[in-house]
Amino acid sequence: MTDLRWSAIFGGAMVAFTAAVTITIAAALSDSGLARSLGFLGVLAGFFIGGFLAGRDAPRRPHQHGAAAGLLGWLGAQVVFAVVLIVRSGEFDAASVLGVVFAGMLLTTTAMMGAMLSATKRFRRPETTEGTSR
Repeated sequence: MTDLRWSAIFGGAMVAFTAAVTITIAAALSDSGLARSLGFLGVLAGFFIGGFLAGRDAPRRPHQHGAAAGLLGWLGAQVVFAVVLIVRSGEFDAASVLGVVFAGMLLTTTAMMGAMLSATKRFRRPETTEGTSR
């Protein structure tokens, strides 16, 4: 647990959170089924990019950083969506909890896949060691 770079995780989580909230709001304002489908793909892409960024900035264990970023981004978005749902309807539908959990697992896995891509040599940032020359 001490090997986690929280700045990388929070950076990736913010990208995922921002994508989830803004794209979901934009898709909800549209009456088109196509816009909602493309919105879902956009949210997946946002989580993939968030996981990629978290994994790329991680010194070790990029997959763990990507999954943590995806989970935090999803949790933050769920808090926002729950508050909006309660404010709009005055109640929380507990029957959709299974769907919410499944979406969380899907989005966290998508973020971890982004981190897996960042773990390849092509995308890794070179390690910086202070006080030494290369």
